[in-house]
Order: sequence, then structure tokens, then C-alpha cells
Amino acid sequence: MQQVPAQQSVTSLARYAPARANGVDPFHGYQNRDYCNAFWGPGDTGPNVLLARMRGAERTMDELRSFWRERTNIETEYAQKLAKLSKVPIGVEEVGELRSSLNMLQKETEVQAGSHLELADRMRNVLEKQADEFHQKQVQHRLTLQANIGKKLKHRQTQETFATRAWEKCENDRSRINSYTQQLNYTAAGPDAQRLESKLARTRETAKANEKDFLAFTQTVVELLAEWQTEWKSFCDSCHDLEEERMEFMKDNLWLYANEVSTLCVSDDQSCERIRESLDQFEPERDALTFAEEYASGNELPQPPNMSIDSSDPSIASKTQYANFERKSNRPPRPLSYPYQEGEAVENSIDTSRGPTAQADGMHISGPESLTQSPPPPPPPISTSNSNSTAFTAPTSIARTPSSASPTSGRITRTPSLRPGTHLPVQPANGHTTQEESAFGRKVLFYVRALYDYQATIDEEFDFQAGDVIAVTSAPEDGWWSGELLDDARKVEGKHIFPSNFVCLF
Repeated sequence: MQQVPAQQSVTSLARYAPARANGVDPFHGYQNRDYCNAFWGPGDTGPNVLLARMRGAERTMDELRSFWRERTNIETEYAQKLAKLSKVPIGVEEVGELRSSLNMLQKETEVQAGSHLELADRMRNVLEKQADEFHQKQVQHRLTLQANIGKKLKHRQTQETFATRAWEKCENDRSRINSYTQQLNYTAAGPDAQRLESKLARTRETAKANEKDFLAFTQTVVELLAEWQTEWKSFCDSCHDLEEERMEFMKDNLWLYANEVSTLCVSDDQSCERIRESLDQFEPERDALTFAEEYASGNELPQPPNMSIDSSDPSIASKTQYANFERKSNRPPRPLSYPYQEGEAVENSIDTSRGPTAQADGMHISGPESLTQSPPPPPPPISTSNSNSTAFTAPTSIARTPSSASPTSGRITRTPSLRPGTHLPVQPANGHTTQEESAFGRKVLFYVRALYDYQATIDEEFDFQAGDVIAVTSAPEDGWWSGELLDDARKVEGKHIFPSNFVCLF
């Protein structure tokens, strides 16, 4: 296990930490690092360091508790803003799948608001509450054990101070006695000698009293030290237990926070996935036609007013005309609407309104190089009833769509929806179908040309490239037609299925 370098504290702990000389082992060869063996040393360095550590630990828990409180307030405010935003109307006049997608956006925003509000409640009722409870435990430890050991330490330090001062007095008394004794040796008998003897006698009496006090203080200190060792060892054990419990609590508390936020991220991702699934059903070209189908005012062209005086003359009666124009689109090539993940199939941006003439005009049209899911349902077929009107038919769904769930991770691996264009070949009328037969003996209905490259996803499908000509032998309504590639080098018997929205009439 790699040794993690110790980081110097920027709190009061740095003031009490003893300076370690290079090459000096403060543990004198012992390997045990339990608190009851690590915080002694000369003077009161050990108690100062450990008590500073406990004060810093309590401050850390108080800061963590404040952090959870503020984090909860932020999450609550965010959830409330999301809930308010989900009520704001968006596109109330839209129709079709766009309206459904906008509704899904509002619904999932409301779901996300509820998820974030639940996270805020769990932070408040679990994370913040647990931190507050442990902080109260630290406060109780400080008010009982820590306060008591602090009093014991102060009392011991006071008695040691008294003993030190008594020892200093005894040293002064001995110095004075030696001085008076030397003076008497060089002083002749007389009044001066008598005064020195008197001072010497009083000093000796004072020295005896000071020695008595020194012995008493020393005895008290010895007794207090024995008692202090027992109580300080017990306090060190309690601090060691509390610190281990605090470390374990903080690890669990922070881990729980990471899990809660991660769970919320998964929930948000699921909401986003539901929005993307709704958008998968949204075809802009189809929704534009849906609006015209539901709200169109008709195709009768306005006629000039009859300015003739004789309105009964049938030769001058106005003739009703109907709009039957060909659309000319000026749309630029469609840009990518969102960034794709690396390795996903990417659809080329093309102007689909130009139809099969795009390649002739110099634009290179190609589909996805690697298709990892079946093509989307073809655009709605257009059936021609007369020259002046068109009928809009809802598309049918494709039955076979491979799942995009990853069997190893269980998570959804998405590829972008492929919407190469809206050119669904209109099937020729019965009178215009060819009577030819394909190379494999099937009746050819008509011919189509590929607009995009396509790579088969199942055994029955075949690959083709943009510009290839295909003989259609069956054109079911689900959009997956049968046909044969008119290229003997690449044509394979048994492979006949292809997507109709990748081709146009030849």
C-alpha cells in the first residue's frame, strides 16, 4: 500500500506540533502508534497536540453540517425552480409529434423537480441529521471527558509550578548560606561577626521551611503524575475511539452523498432518455404535413371577380382552379442537431427536398457507414386520387427493431436516429408496372435507385451503395421491400430485403 504523505494542518494544530529533528525517532524504536502511546513526550506537547486535534475534529463536523445544510437549500431551490418551470406553457398551438415531445419535456421536467426535491429531503433528514448527531456526540465528549482532563492537566501544571518555585527558593537559600559562611571565615570576632551569624541562622531556618514546602510539592506532583498517567491514557483511548468512529462516519456519510447524487443522475438520465425516445418519433417533415392535414384551408385558388354586365352568359363564367404546384425549397443542408458520441453512426446532412436530382447536380449523397439498428419507419405514403388533391396516410410501424440495451452493462447504448430523407418512392399504377422477371425468376414491379449507402443488419438484407439500381419484386406497406440488386458481382441469392426510405423511383 502506497504511503500517503502527511499534510500540514493550517489550523491551530500546526502551532502545537513539535518540530522533529532529522534522524531523531520520537518513538525510540517502538512501532506502536496508538494514541495512548503516541502523545506523551517532554513537557505538555502531547496533550496540547491531541486536544488541538479534537477541537479541529469538532470544527470539521460543524463545517460539514453547515455544508449539508447549504447543499440542501441549493437542491431545494433548484427543485422549486424546476417545478415552476414545468408549469410554463410551451407551444400550446403545436400539433403532432412535436406537441407530444414538448409535453414530454414538461412532464420530465416535473419528474426531475420531484427527484431533486426528494434528494433535498434525504440530504436534510439523513446526511445533515447524521452529521448533527455526531457533532453533538463530539460536544458531549468535550464537555465531559475533555473538560475533566483539561482541569486535571491545569491542576498538575499548577502543582509543578509550585514545586519549581520552591526548588528555586531552596537554591537561593543555599547560595545565601554559603555566602554568609564565607564572610564569617574572613571576619574577626566582633559586632560584624555577630550580625553575620544572626543572618546565617535566620537563612537556615528559612531554608528548612522552603525545603519542607519543596518536598511537599514534589510529593504532590509525584502523586498527580501517577494519577495523570492513568487518566491521560484513558482519555487517549477515548479520543482514538472517537476519531476512528468519526473517520468511518465521514466516509459513510460522503459515500452516501455520492450514491444519492449518482442515483439522481441516473434518474435524470432516464428522464432525458424518455425525451429522446419521444424525439425519435418526431419527424419534422411529417409534422409539417400533419399541420397542413389538420388545419389546411383547401387548395382552391382565388378567382377574379366577374366584371361582366351580363352575368348570365355562360361563356364568361369563371372556372374553378386548384393549386397543384411543385414545391421549391431553399433550405440549406441540415446541420447536426447534437454532438454524437465517438463510434456512433452519423447521418450526413443533406437537402432532402431536391430528390433524386441531387447527385446529378454534384452533391455526393451517402448514408451511414455503419448502421447499428434497423432504419426508421418510412415516411407516410402518398396516394394520388386526382390531379388537384392529395391524401395523407399515417405511417405504419416496423415490427422488427433490434434492442439497443447492452447485455454487459445493462445500460442503454444509443445510436442517433437515422432520418436520411422523405423520398418514399410512390408505387406506379397497375398499368405502368413492368412485366419483366428478375435474375432469380421473380416478377419485377418497378425499378428504384439508391439515395444512400446501406449496410445490412440481418441475413435477409443486402448491402447497397448510393446510385445502385434495384429491381423491386415486392412492396409491402411496412416499408421493408423485396428486390434484387442489378449488379451481378454483388448480387447474392436469398438476400432481398431493403429499406424503401433509402431509395427513389428510377
